[in-house]
Amino acid sequence: MPYMIRFENDTNATAPAQQVTVTDPLSTNLDWSSFELTELGFGDTIIPVPAHSQYFETTVPMTYNDVSFDVDIYAGIDQETGKVYADFYSIDPLTSLPPGVMIGFLPPEDGTGRGQGHVSFTIRAMTNLATGTIIRNVADISFDNQEIISTDQINPHDASQGFDLSKGINTIDSSAPTSFVASLPYVSTNTDFIVRWSGTDAGAGIVSYDIYVASNGGVWKAWLTGTTNSSLSFQGVMGNRYSFYSIARDGVGNVETAPTLADATTIVAPHLPPEFEPLAETNQNQFAAVGGHISFTNTAHSPNLPITYSLDSSAPAGASISTNGVFSWTPSCGQGSTTNVIRIWATDSYGIPLSNSISFVVAVSECLQLNVGSTVLQVGHTSSVPLSIISTLNLTNLSFTVVYPTNRFTNWIITPSHTAIGGTWVQSIDSAQTAFNLAAKEGQTFNGPSVLGWLTFKALSAPSAFVPLTFADVVGTKSDGSEVGNSSGQPGRVVVIGAEPLLEGWMASNSTRMLTLYGNPGSSYQIAFITNIASTNWQQAWRVPLTNLQQYYPVDQKASPIFYRAWEFFADPPLLELNQGTRTNLTLLLYGRSGTNYALQATTNLTGTPIWSTNISFTLTNSFRCMDVTNQSDGMMFFRAKSP
Repeated sequence: MPYMIRFENDTNATAPAQQVTVTDPLSTNLDWSSFELTELGFGDTIIPVPAHSQYFETTVPMTYNDVSFDVDIYAGIDQETGKVYADFYSIDPLTSLPPGVMIGFLPPEDGTGRGQGHVSFTIRAMTNLATGTIIRNVADISFDNQEIISTDQINPHDASQGFDLSKGINTIDSSAPTSFVASLPYVSTNTDFIVRWSGTDAGAGIVSYDIYVASNGGVWKAWLTGTTNSSLSFQGVMGNRYSFYSIARDGVGNVETAPTLADATTIVAPHLPPEFEPLAETNQNQFAAVGGHISFTNTAHSPNLPITYSLDSSAPAGASISTNGVFSWTPSCGQGSTTNVIRIWATDSYGIPLSNSISFVVAVSECLQLNVGSTVLQVGHTSSVPLSIISTLNLTNLSFTVVYPTNRFTNWIITPSHTAIGGTWVQSIDSAQTAFNLAAKEGQTFNGPSVLGWLTFKALSAPSAFVPLTFADVVGTKSDGSEVGNSSGQPGRVVVIGAEPLLEGWMASNSTRMLTLYGNPGSSYQIAFITNIASTNWQQAWRVPLTNLQQYYPVDQKASPIFYRAWEFFADPPLLELNQGTRTNLTLLLYGRSGTNYALQATTNLTGTPIWSTNISFTLTNSFRCMDVTNQSDGMMFFRAKSP
């Protein structure tokens, strides 16, 4: 930034000034290392200073009242203190002393400028100064070693009158201005329309704007540059979309960064976007129960058909709209206690498709829904299922009853996992119902979706079955002490495995037909199929040596219909199957009776009277056993199983 320190010999002075001393202590907010002298001068004498000079000295010959003398000048900066100085001395070259008292380089000012002088320099502000930072710069001037005069004195002849603190002030403006083009109508039916813009600047103020325009998403082009206006009419072409943004420039040269998106956009079209018929009053603000279905038709009109209807991206999950404008939604429990502003869009078939929207509000009732998971277990064994909750309400207490077929389960326990639950209570009502209660800790509540805990139970001895777990008497208590108005439960399922196997058909995600066999680990099962249920000609499909409680199988993908059944079998005499036949992995599967002794024998030749050698003898602990026979000779081998 440039500075000039001016000094002047008073008009009423009785003699010229022989010596002038200028000092200027710089602010620490200035970068002293960037200081550069630019010019010195007095009267009609101007002394240019070489570029980038931080120190300068010179001697100027001068004659006043027919007396010749020199003016010695020294100027620079003390980098340690930040003090700028400039000293002017009148010197008789013959004596190296000041000339007579009536001779000097700066006569009294008479309106011609002969009694004026100056020192000019530039200096940069420190980097990263905040906008609004004040830099004050005041110099001190002394004439012929007289009293010092500050450049901010109200009266240069009387310091007692005080100082003008507004003098010597520079305020930092390091921030760029901001501006924007005002919003435009979505559609303009006139080809010419007014574009308006404005901006703000925390420092020097905005001095001009550049306005840019893009047509139909194309390249940005300057429409106006350096304009001081705040609005102007733009001439467009029918059927085009125009986007605008502005760039502001302030008084110290700060320029706004171009935005990444348009400030305003409009479409020049011969008609307005589709117009919706007003919604019926009952559809404008609706109340919906969880699980209740909402459906009504929305109609819009446009000269450019067809009209496409769509839901705004903020629409709740599960909501939909058909091609003819029929809105449908069945709120779920997870959407209970919510208020939903739903916006529907209608888009016509103009060259640049025009869209309009209509909105309505749907408030959903409160809801509490319990969910119980599923498990597989054998009779006489214990297992657990997760208990979860869906509710946006804060609950302090929850009670419910689990209902199941008579004499299926016993020894019910609930183990909470939610940190807000402080107490539990379990009560067997009868052989088909068990009541539960969960209470929150003092001052705490629980809600969902979340897992509340685990229900543990024992399966009683009974035939195999798919046993449902259902809920009754679900009651949730809110933090205000009132009960939740809409409480329900989603059932779970327990696959109970007794003596009989169970088969379940299902479809995989890739539409593959699948079967699940449920049974007792260690048992052998036969799977058979038939395509006509009225027939008795069941055909063998495959045998299963079950190692887990359940096992999955892909089945015939083409036959329709096809039926499957399973039963447990005990092989007597034993059966041998080649389970995996490669030379690097040869496994035999033996089916027999548990507790029976067997010998696996082998021979290399079945002609004549074979000689069988026993490879292994064992007692079968299940109804089957897999045996690795990979480490046999490379020749042909035959195997048999015998019960001694």
